[in-house]
Amino acid sequence: MAENGSRIEPREVVRQFRNTYVNAHAVRKNTPTALPGTDIKTLKEKPIKESDLPQELRSMLADYRSKNPKSKLTLVKYQRIANGKPVTIVEDETGLPDEDKLLSLSQTVTLASSTEVTVITEMVVASAEQA
Repeated sequence: MAENGSRIEPREVVRQFRNTYVNAHAVRKNTPTALPGTDIKTLKEKPIKESDLPQELRSMLADYRSKNPKSKLTLVKYQRIANGKPVTIVEDETGLPDEDKLLSLSQTVTLASSTEVTVITEMVVASAEQA
């Protein structure tokens, strides 16, 4: 339950995610100068390996698997964002998994001092298929 007492609706969160998602690979393909400074790779060029993800995301995946033992997960998209700017994106031109198959995990870490602030977010999207 959210702090204000309202219930978080998982399906609505997934729908909002799907509605606001932009495929950076397709954007770069259509506009080569888009997203300057962002390293964009396809899954074929750089497969997303669970072992490369931060420990907390791996733990969340393990927890999901323990609660959904018949679900087969395929990692399909990855983003690393630093201070609001995409640094690394791994995806191809395919869209997001269907609403009932989409699994999104993210982690944000922040460093703050009197002289600097750094915010790093890593996000991975998986397709969860029933085996």
